[in-house]
Amino acid sequence: MNTKINEQNYVGNLTEKEKNWLCTKPFGDYNLQESFLRIRDFSYIIELLALSNNETSTLLDLGCGSGWTSLMLAKLGVDVVGCDISKDMIEIAQKNAKKENIDIKFVVSDIEKISFENQFDRILIYDILHHCPDEVKVLQNAFKALKAGGLILVVEPGGKHQYDKEAQKIAKRFGVLEKGYKPSYLKKEMKKIGFKNMTQFFCGYGMNKPSPQSFKAFFEQLARQIAVRLFLANNQSQVWLTARK
Repeated sequence: MNTKINEQNYVGNLTEKEKNWLCTKPFGDYNLQESFLRIRDFSYIIELLALSNNETSTLLDLGCGSGWTSLMLAKLGVDVVGCDISKDMIEIAQKNAKKENIDIKFVVSDIEKISFENQFDRILIYDILHHCPDEVKVLQNAFKALKAGGLILVVEPGGKHQYDKEAQKIAKRFGVLEKGYKPSYLKKEMKKIGFKNMTQFFCGYGMNKPSPQSFKAFFEQLARQIAVRLFLANNQSQVWLTARK
Protein backbone atom coordinates (compact mmCIF):
# COMPACT_ATOMS: atom_id res chain seq x y z
CA MET A 1 0.00 0.00 0.00
CA ASN A 2 1.42 3.37 -1.05
CA THR A 3 0.39 5.62 1.82
CA LYS A 4 1.92 8.71 0.20
CA ILE A 5 -0.35 8.41 -2.83
CA ASN A 6 -3.27 7.94 -0.46
CA GLU A 7 -2.26 11.13 1.36
CA GLN A 8 -2.24 12.95 -1.96
CA ASN A 9 -5.74 11.63 -2.73
CA TYR A 10 -7.08 12.19 0.80
CA VAL A 11 -9.23 15.25 0.09
CA GLY A 12 -10.95 13.56 -2.86
CA ASN A 13 -12.16 10.77 -0.57
CA LEU A 14 -13.83 13.05 1.97
CA THR A 15 -17.53 13.74 2.34
CA GLU A 16 -18.76 17.27 1.54
CA LYS A 17 -19.12 17.99 5.26
CA GLU A 18 -15.53 16.88 5.87
CA LYS A 19 -14.27 19.02 2.97
CA ASN A 20 -16.12 22.03 4.37
CA TRP A 21 -14.37 21.45 7.69
CA LEU A 22 -10.98 21.55 5.97
CA CYS A 23 -11.90 24.88 4.38
CA THR A 24 -13.00 26.48 7.67
CA LYS A 25 -10.72 24.70 10.16
CA PRO A 26 -10.44 25.27 13.12
CA PHE A 27 -13.87 26.94 12.99
CA GLY A 28 -17.19 25.80 11.57
CA ASP A 29 -19.93 23.45 12.71
CA TYR A 30 -18.21 20.14 11.88
CA ASN A 31 -17.48 19.27 15.49
CA LEU A 32 -17.33 21.84 18.29
CA GLN A 33 -15.16 19.57 20.43
CA GLU A 34 -12.65 19.32 17.57
CA SER A 35 -12.67 23.11 17.21
CA PHE A 36 -12.01 23.45 20.93
CA LEU A 37 -9.06 21.07 20.77
CA ARG A 38 -7.48 22.76 17.74
CA ILE A 39 -7.90 26.28 19.11
CA ARG A 40 -6.52 25.15 22.46
CA ASP A 41 -3.54 23.57 20.71
CA PHE A 42 -2.90 26.74 18.75
CA SER A 43 -2.65 28.75 21.96
CA TYR A 44 0.06 26.33 23.12
CA ILE A 45 1.79 26.62 19.73
CA ILE A 46 2.03 30.40 20.04
CA GLU A 47 3.48 30.09 23.53
CA LEU A 48 6.00 27.34 22.79
CA LEU A 49 7.28 28.86 19.54
CA ALA A 50 8.48 31.78 21.69
CA LEU A 51 7.29 34.38 19.20
CA SER A 52 8.06 38.02 19.91
CA ASN A 53 6.59 41.36 18.87
CA ASN A 54 10.16 42.64 18.54
CA GLU A 55 11.12 40.36 15.65
CA THR A 56 9.75 39.09 12.35
CA SER A 57 10.26 35.35 12.50
CA THR A 58 10.49 33.06 9.49
CA LEU A 59 8.67 29.77 10.01
CA LEU A 60 8.36 26.53 8.05
CA ASP A 61 5.07 24.72 8.65
CA LEU A 62 5.80 21.12 7.66
CA GLY A 63 2.78 19.07 6.64
CA CYS A 64 0.55 22.13 6.88
CA GLY A 65 -2.50 20.39 5.39
CA SER A 66 -5.22 22.93 4.59
CA GLY A 67 -2.96 25.63 6.00
CA TRP A 68 -4.95 26.81 9.00
CA THR A 69 -1.94 26.92 11.34
CA SER A 70 0.10 28.74 8.68
CA LEU A 71 -2.62 31.34 8.14
CA MET A 72 -3.16 32.00 11.84
CA LEU A 73 0.59 32.37 12.41
CA ALA A 74 0.82 34.76 9.44
CA LYS A 75 -1.90 36.88 11.04
CA LEU A 76 0.43 37.23 14.04
CA GLY A 77 3.14 38.71 11.82
CA VAL A 78 5.15 35.54 11.19
CA ASP A 79 6.68 35.06 7.73
CA VAL A 80 5.42 31.55 6.95
CA VAL A 81 6.10 28.92 4.31
CA GLY A 82 3.66 26.00 4.37
CA CYS A 83 4.51 22.61 2.81
CA ASP A 84 2.27 19.62 2.19
CA ILE A 85 2.33 16.55 -0.04
CA SER A 86 -1.28 17.05 -1.14
CA LYS A 87 -1.97 19.42 -4.02
CA ASP A 88 -5.63 19.54 -2.98
CA MET A 89 -4.71 20.63 0.55
CA ILE A 90 -2.42 23.37 -0.75
CA GLU A 91 -5.15 24.62 -3.09
CA ILE A 92 -7.47 25.02 -0.09
CA ALA A 93 -4.73 26.86 1.80
CA GLN A 94 -4.05 29.20 -1.14
CA LYS A 95 -7.75 29.98 -1.60
CA ASN A 96 -8.13 30.82 2.09
CA ALA A 97 -5.03 33.01 2.03
CA LYS A 98 -6.35 34.89 -1.02
CA LYS A 99 -9.78 35.26 0.57
CA GLU A 100 -8.22 36.86 3.66
CA ASN A 101 -5.67 38.85 1.65
CA ILE A 102 -2.72 37.22 3.43
CA ASP A 103 0.64 37.11 1.67
CA ILE A 104 1.93 33.62 2.34
CA LYS A 105 3.83 30.98 0.37
CA PHE A 106 2.49 27.44 0.10
CA VAL A 107 4.45 24.63 -1.56
CA VAL A 108 3.36 21.17 -2.72
CA SER A 109 6.19 18.99 -1.46
CA ASP A 110 6.92 15.65 0.19
CA ILE A 111 8.36 16.73 3.53
CA GLU A 112 10.70 13.73 3.44
CA LYS A 113 12.32 15.33 0.37
CA ILE A 114 12.44 19.08 1.04
CA SER A 115 15.81 20.77 0.57
CA PHE A 116 15.70 24.03 2.54
CA GLU A 117 18.97 24.95 4.24
CA ASN A 118 19.53 27.41 7.11
CA GLN A 119 16.48 29.47 6.16
CA PHE A 120 14.05 29.48 9.08
CA ASP A 121 13.97 30.78 12.64
CA ARG A 122 11.17 28.39 13.60
CA ILE A 123 9.78 25.08 12.37
CA LEU A 124 6.39 23.66 13.27
CA ILE A 125 5.59 19.96 12.91
CA TYR A 126 2.00 19.67 14.08
CA ASP A 127 0.14 16.37 13.97
CA ILE A 128 1.73 15.18 10.71
CA LEU A 129 4.89 13.19 11.51
CA HIS A 130 2.84 10.12 12.45
CA HIS A 131 1.58 9.93 8.85
CA CYS A 132 5.13 9.79 7.43
CA PRO A 133 6.85 6.48 6.60
CA ASP A 134 10.27 7.94 7.54
CA GLU A 135 9.90 10.38 10.43
CA VAL A 136 13.66 10.51 10.95
CA LYS A 137 14.18 11.87 7.43
CA VAL A 138 11.60 14.60 8.12
CA LEU A 139 13.42 15.57 11.31
CA GLN A 140 16.76 15.59 9.48
CA ASN A 141 15.30 17.90 6.83
CA ALA A 142 13.89 20.14 9.54
CA PHE A 143 17.32 20.37 11.18
CA LYS A 144 18.90 21.43 7.87
CA ALA A 145 16.17 24.01 7.26
CA LEU A 146 16.64 25.72 10.62
CA LYS A 147 19.06 28.56 11.14
CA ALA A 148 21.68 28.11 13.85
CA GLY A 149 19.93 28.53 17.19
CA GLY A 150 16.54 28.07 15.52
CA LEU A 151 13.61 26.51 17.39
CA ILE A 152 11.50 23.49 16.40
CA LEU A 153 8.17 22.48 17.92
CA VAL A 154 6.98 18.90 17.39
CA VAL A 155 3.42 17.94 18.35
CA GLU A 156 2.41 14.33 17.79
CA PRO A 157 0.13 11.61 19.19
CA GLY A 158 1.46 9.46 22.03
CA GLY A 159 2.80 5.91 21.83
CA LYS A 160 -0.54 4.10 21.84
CA HIS A 161 -2.16 6.15 19.09
CA GLN A 162 -1.98 3.38 16.50
CA TYR A 163 -4.16 1.21 18.76
CA ASP A 164 -6.85 3.86 19.08
CA LYS A 165 -10.08 2.64 17.47
CA GLU A 166 -10.76 5.94 15.70
CA ALA A 167 -7.18 6.06 14.36
CA GLN A 168 -7.54 2.50 13.06
CA LYS A 169 -10.78 3.42 11.29
CA ILE A 170 -9.07 6.37 9.57
CA ALA A 171 -6.08 4.23 8.54
CA LYS A 172 -8.40 1.60 7.03
CA ARG A 173 -10.71 4.09 5.32
CA PHE A 174 -8.06 6.28 3.70
CA GLY A 175 -5.07 3.93 3.54
CA VAL A 176 -2.84 6.31 5.52
CA LEU A 177 -0.39 5.74 8.35
CA GLU A 178 -1.55 6.32 11.92
CA LYS A 179 1.50 5.84 14.12
CA GLY A 180 2.25 7.09 17.61
CA TYR A 181 5.44 8.08 19.39
CA LYS A 182 6.94 7.80 22.82
CA PRO A 183 8.68 11.06 23.75
CA SER A 184 11.82 9.07 24.59
CA TYR A 185 12.03 7.79 21.00
CA LEU A 186 11.66 11.22 19.43
CA LYS A 187 14.17 12.73 21.85
CA LYS A 188 16.70 9.99 21.06
CA GLU A 189 16.38 10.43 17.30
CA MET A 190 16.46 14.22 17.50
CA LYS A 191 19.59 14.10 19.65
CA LYS A 192 21.29 11.87 17.05
CA ILE A 193 20.47 14.42 14.36
CA GLY A 194 22.01 17.24 16.39
CA PHE A 195 19.10 18.96 18.13
CA LYS A 196 19.83 20.26 21.62
CA ASN A 197 18.03 21.86 24.56
CA MET A 198 15.11 19.46 24.15
CA THR A 199 12.15 20.08 26.44
CA GLN A 200 8.98 18.03 26.80
CA PHE A 201 5.77 19.81 27.76
CA PHE A 202 2.56 18.45 29.25
CA CYS A 203 -0.14 20.19 27.26
CA GLY A 204 -3.77 19.21 27.25
CA TYR A 205 -4.59 16.05 29.22
CA GLY A 206 -7.59 17.97 30.62
CA MET A 207 -5.33 19.90 33.01
CA ASN A 208 -6.12 23.37 31.73
CA LYS A 209 -9.90 23.32 31.78
CA PRO A 210 -11.61 25.90 33.99
CA SER A 211 -12.64 24.32 37.28
CA PRO A 212 -14.70 25.49 40.26
CA GLN A 213 -12.81 27.28 43.01
CA SER A 214 -12.86 24.57 45.64
CA PHE A 215 -10.50 22.29 47.53
CA LYS A 216 -11.98 19.28 45.72
CA ALA A 217 -11.25 20.78 42.31
CA PHE A 218 -7.72 21.70 43.39
CA PHE A 219 -6.91 18.15 44.49
CA GLU A 220 -8.52 16.69 41.36
CA GLN A 221 -6.25 18.88 39.20
CA LEU A 222 -3.22 17.91 41.28
CA ALA A 223 -4.05 14.20 41.00
CA ARG A 224 -4.48 14.57 37.24
CA GLN A 225 -1.06 16.18 36.85
CA ILE A 226 0.59 13.42 38.88
CA ALA A 227 -1.17 10.73 36.82
CA VAL A 228 -0.09 12.37 33.58
CA ARG A 229 3.57 12.51 34.56
CA LEU A 230 3.69 9.00 35.99
CA PHE A 231 1.45 6.98 33.69
CA LEU A 232 0.07 8.77 30.63
CA ALA A 233 2.62 11.13 29.11
CA ASN A 234 4.80 8.47 27.48
CA ASN A 235 1.98 6.64 25.76
CA GLN A 236 -1.28 8.54 25.51
CA SER A 237 -2.56 11.88 24.27
CA GLN A 238 -0.07 14.27 22.66
CA VAL A 239 3.70 14.61 22.72
CA TRP A 240 4.91 18.24 22.79
CA LEU A 241 8.65 18.76 22.29
CA THR A 242 10.78 21.81 21.59
CA ALA A 243 14.47 21.80 20.64
CA ARG A 244 17.16 24.09 19.25
CA LYS A 245 19.64 23.67 16.42
